Amino acid sequence: MSNGHYQPEKQRLTWFGYRVKPFQEAGRTSQAPFPWPRIQNDTKRPGLRRLTWTRITASQVFVWLMFGALLFGESRGVASPAAYPERRINGHIVNLMPLILWWEDPRGNRPLGSWKHIQGILEREIGSAWMIRGKAEGETGAQLILLKNPPQDRLRRCSELQDLLPKLEQSRASSQEIASLPSYSGWHWEAYGLARTPTADFDRVDHAKASLQEIDRRINEVKEELAILADKHGNLKIDAFALRMTGNYEGKPIFDFGYSP
Repeated sequence: MSNGHYQPEKQRLTWFGYRVKPFQEAGRTSQAPFPWPRIQNDTKRPGLRRLTWTRITASQVFVWLMFGALLFGESRGVASPAAYPERRINGHIVNLMPLILWWEDPRGNRPLGSWKHIQGILEREIGSAWMIRGKAEGETGAQLILLKNPPQDRLRRCSELQDLLPKLEQSRASSQEIASLPSYSGWHWEAYGLARTPTADFDRVDHAKASLQEIDRRINEVKEELAILADKHGNLKIDAFALRMTGNYEGKPIFDFGYSP
């Protein structure tokens, strides 16, 4: 109550155990235009936490989005130069995030100039290295590239999926054969009236139809991931940053992918 006029208290909502502070109460700055939720302890009511809004900058939003994209990309096996943001070279950890961020939005000087973008397919293995047929940043034309310390986990994953797909397709064919069998053989009378007569294969047919849905879902997942990892001929695709090494191997440029820590 003030100056004879009633002023209602600002509404505060409770949401899953958190008090939601109205956005108008959150600080605003022109340098940080994007609202971002923040959870704080409620000093007036011990044991209750309060959801408020703060402000973050556009660059902070971009970094968080990139971080999420990297996590999703690695979990799905995405062929992208943004994968593997940290590498271990000669016992040293190299953070490629400055290069990755620049690559997505190339402004200013390019960081990590010795780390080049290479793209291509795996042509053959040479010991623990890979011979890549493709192109490399800073090198002219398509060519063969020797890649040291390549991401063997990607090759293993690609091989696993290529071995799994025909097994799933065979399982689907077997389930489809059973699902195509008749579930009923006719009609018969029961106490409550006319009913369909199940065949001896009724339970098998019912189970096979249910299995087909799960098998089809799994086949689609495998095909989607393989489309990212390999080309239409089944060759592993390479899209990565690698360190350009001095010298050549039989006239071919040498790059070091490094180890993922």
